[in-house]
Amino acid sequence: MLFTFLVGILLARKLGTENFGRYTLVMSIISILLIPSQSGLSSLVVREVSKLKALGRLSLLTGLVRWSRLFNAKVSISLLILSTLIVLMNGKLNFLSPNIMSNYSTLVFLGLLCLPLLGRLAIDSALIRGNGNVIFGQSLDSLLYPVTFFFILFFTSFILDGEMTSEVAMAARLVTILLVVVIASIYIEKKLGVIHYYRATNSEKLIWKNNLIPLALADGIRVFHSHFLTIALGAIVVLSDVAIFRVASSLLLLINLPLNVVSSIASPDISKLFSLNEYDKLETKLRYYTIIMMVPMLVGILFIILFGDFLILISFGSDYLGAKIPLLIMSCATCFSLVFGLGDVLLNMTGHSKIVLKSSIISLACMLVFSWPMIKYFGVNGAASLFAFSWLLFRFQLFIAGKRIYKFNISLLQTSATRHC
Repeated sequence: MLFTFLVGILLARKLGTENFGRYTLVMSIISILLIPSQSGLSSLVVREVSKLKALGRLSLLTGLVRWSRLFNAKVSISLLILSTLIVLMNGKLNFLSPNIMSNYSTLVFLGLLCLPLLGRLAIDSALIRGNGNVIFGQSLDSLLYPVTFFFILFFTSFILDGEMTSEVAMAARLVTILLVVVIASIYIEKKLGVIHYYRATNSEKLIWKNNLIPLALADGIRVFHSHFLTIALGAIVVLSDVAIFRVASSLLLLINLPLNVVSSIASPDISKLFSLNEYDKLETKLRYYTIIMMVPMLVGILFIILFGDFLILISFGSDYLGAKIPLLIMSCATCFSLVFGLGDVLLNMTGHSKIVLKSSIISLACMLVFSWPMIKYFGVNGAASLFAFSWLLFRFQLFIAGKRIYKFNISLLQTSATRHC
């Protein structure tokens, strides 16, 4: 996370608000385009590889690798060709927002070239993690990629004497992804022995596709939800607002770190208590984990209130000082929404993930409905307010669902509850 944050700082400073906004906008478009070829596939590969390895069905495991790689290649290359045609046609017809694709098709094309490579990297990382090499598999995305990208950007900036464009940054990203994919492929071929690929039968492929659909739907909604506001800002207002929103989102990840860490710790604990029918302990643990999340997040929010301007100034520069208000709006929403409890953890770990998915869809739909007027008239603060509203709505829905299903209170709003599970 440190190097990911440093990459954001380096790009923001070297590119400036206009170019950084352009780069961020294109990356969000690429992330949305990745949904058909990548969403859910990593989770499926991790699950199936772990299962097939435990069963000793190594030939079918290699068939899964072959199928997942070909599936990603076919879909992503098709999207690459289709998107390239749209960019070329837009150059003549100019039917898209000028903020999105017009006048810098080179940047978009370089970003589109990342599509098949990003999908391949996600699959190979999942394969390595599913095989039991969790640390190395996770380090490909969380450590090796950002570290390599940071140093390539740093030396590129040094060679160019501090001058950098969004196209150069995207080219550096493309080279970085290619290097990491090569490293992952070599590791798989040599360490895992995946050399002779078994060709899966049509029935086996059909099973994988059917298992992929619900995973892809949930993952796709999450990705779309994460990047929609960036694209809406780029389409409706100016690119500098996109850059400011990106800086606010980057700092929000730091404030939300306790949320992500504690959720990963709480999930298996909640699942265990539920399976043992220890509902009193489960309710207590849910509140305990909620408080553990909220305390450091409140400290982070207080720090931003007192020293936010100074932090943004020394990290990103004076052009991004406007990120403080949207950062406070979003961080306060994520923190105080925890008052409704960890409904997502409870429902996901007790077999009610469809309810979580439904709540995500409703929250996303509300964001879509109000996006144009909020962003048109309130800009980046309007986008942050939409994020806050959708997050609070999401948590509230899960609070109501959890209370309806399990008849006990998972929130911090009450101190006692009646339990009839």
